[in-house]
Amino acid sequence: MMVRKAVISDAEKMLVLSCSIYPPEWHVPKGYIGRVMASNESVYRVLDVDGEIKGTYSMFPLRKEDYERVLRGDLDEKELPELVKEYTPGDEVWLYLISILVDVHDKERKTFSKTLIQSIPTYIEEIQEKGVTIREIGAIAISNEGEKFIESIGMDFSHALYDIEGWRAG
Repeated sequence: MMVRKAVISDAEKMLVLSCSIYPPEWHVPKGYIGRVMASNESVYRVLDVDGEIKGTYSMFPLRKEDYERVLRGDLDEKELPELVKEYTPGDEVWLYLISILVDVHDKERKTFSKTLIQSIPTYIEEIQEKGVTIREIGAIAISNEGEKFIESIGMDFSHALYDIEGWRAG
């Protein structure tokens, strides 16, 4: 079991996992992941268990204005692929935690969740090592489980915003 950077060949398995969890109105088009990866190939992480994708998360680096618009609900997430920034040394980004999900039908789902969550600080360090300044991380909770997750990692639920200086993995 390992968390690794997703590659384009993982896209189909990532979509299958997502579609098995989210209702149809939240499904993204087939080319969505590829469009995002064309903007920044480092935004998706997958939990690989013997070649199967058992979990994934994605953080989209955005300009402040786009980040604030998506958190306010003024920007549809389907518009994000073209707004995702590349990690360029000297840049500032605001990370939108667009999703974190695991195979909820697997008996190891809690282990999968813990493994993904514990990998997030390493991902953040990788971004910072590229010379990129992360100003804030934000998310939108769409379920009770999402609310609990946001609180468990120390995010302020009222705005689902979190200052990078205080990031912790629960």
